[in-house]
Parts: sequence; C-alpha cells; structure tokens
Amino acid sequence: MNDGTKDNSIEVIKPYLNLPQTIFIDQHNQGLSVARNNGLKVSSGKYVWFVDSDDWIPDGFVESFLQLIKDEEADIFSYNIENFSEDGVHVDDVYFRFPNLKEMKRCTGAESMLIPRYNTTPIQRHIFNSAFLESNNLCFQANIYHEDIEFATRALLKTNNVLMINRYNYCYLLRNSGSITSSFNIKRVYDLVEIMDKFYKWSSSLSGISKQALQKRQALTLLKVINLVTLYNVELKTPNINFPLLCRLIAKEGIMCIDNPKSSLKLIILALFPNSYKYLKFLF
Repeated sequence: MNDGTKDNSIEVIKPYLNLPQTIFIDQHNQGLSVARNNGLKVSSGKYVWFVDSDDWIPDGFVESFLQLIKDEEADIFSYNIENFSEDGVHVDDVYFRFPNLKEMKRCTGAESMLIPRYNTTPIQRHIFNSAFLESNNLCFQANIYHEDIEFATRALLKTNNVLMINRYNYCYLLRNSGSITSSFNIKRVYDLVEIMDKFYKWSSSLSGISKQALQKRQALTLLKVINLVTLYNVELKTPNINFPLLCRLIAKEGIMCIDNPKSSLKLIILALFPNSYKYLKFLF
C-alpha cells in the first residue's frame, strides 16, 4: 500500500511486485485509516495483520504463527510488542507486554481489556481473523488520529475469542520526528475527545464486564487527553461537546477501573473538579 509516499519506497519494493502473493495499491495520500481499509478490501488471506512501513517483524515469527494456527483458532491473536529507539536501542515498556502471563491465555476481548497494565494498542500487536472483521463490518474510522484506539476497542468488545500469547510479534520504532505519532497538532486532542464521547454514548448500551472494559478505555482516553492538554498547554474548545461534564462523568465511572494510583488520583480530582484539567500539571 503506497499512500502517496515521496521517498524511494516504490524502488525498494519493485523486486517483490511480481510475486503471486503480492497486491500493490498506489494511491494519493488519504491517511492511515483509508490506506488500511483499502488494503483490507483486497486482502484474501484467512488472517490480517496491519504492519507499518517503518517497523519490522522479528525473524522467524511468521513461521511460528503459521505453525500455531494449525492447532489454534481465534478471532484475534494478541502478542507483545518490542519498542526500539531510532538508534536501535531496545526500550522496555511494561504496557506493551503481557504481565504475569506464562505462555498463552484464551479469554474474551473485554477480559483482555481489563488486564492490569495492558495496553490494547498499537494495533500491530493483534492479528485478526478476516472472517471476524468482515462479519462485524470492522474497519478504521477515516480522517482521525488515534484510529487504533477506536478500532481496537470496537473489535475487542465484539469477540469472545482472543488468544493472548506471551511472545514478541513486532518491533515498533519510536520515532523522534517525521512519523504520524511523533508530531503534535491540536486535532490529535479533539479527535481523542470525539472518540471519548463516542465511547461514552456507546457504554449506555452495554452491561457487565463489557461495560466495565469500556469504562476503563474511556478513562485511559481521558487521561491521554489531559496529558496532551497539559503537556502542550492548549485550551480546549469543543462547542458540540460539554467537555467538563463529559470529563466528570467518565472520571467518576473510571476511578475503580484504573490500576495506577497516580492516574486514579487524577480521575478523583477530575470527578470532583472537572475544570481542574487545565491545572493538573501543577499538581503532578
């Protein structure tokens, strides 16, 4: 999938274009979500894995996955991710690997979301059953940042069959500059608020563990919004969303779902004083 790249990527992949299993799509830049959706439309395999161009797959992983699926079936296979800096140094992050998991665990998507210190994104940590995606009409929301959060949450809450595997499947490059995730603009914050509002409206139709899992995801998204607002000292203007009210409601529901004491304290403050989000950087 070439989404309007201006570098020499086309020259790099030319030797592979004649391979029978290769499908090449060349389009003007339409954003990550549209690129993934267009790739998904023409894919023909039993499983789908969204791999980004600046990352890489560990040697031997594909072979081990092909061996695994001879014996195991799942809607979503979830793995650990290894982070690397631009100079090749491994960067450990507990949220990108499964805590206290021996080898494999089968669970529902909601149960996986409630595991302490487990981040359901980036999307590359999951390999999806194509039939599962198709039967649930799952695709990425276009024209937003943080599309992984929105997509992964919907996907996980639609399945009772996730196989969590305590192995590394992906090497994720942490870029200092130049990538989609390494630069800031205010749209990032507003897109997160839109996702958060969408989740809150959706949660009213859920119950039990699914509702609890979504409440945790809402709270984590709220904390991400607050971190960006305080880090970049931006003022939120959301004419179509009452952000302080939404902030209070999500914080109140999410307090008991978060396992990090510092984050829980932030949510308590936000539940009591929602407008305090502007000043949390002075308290922490």
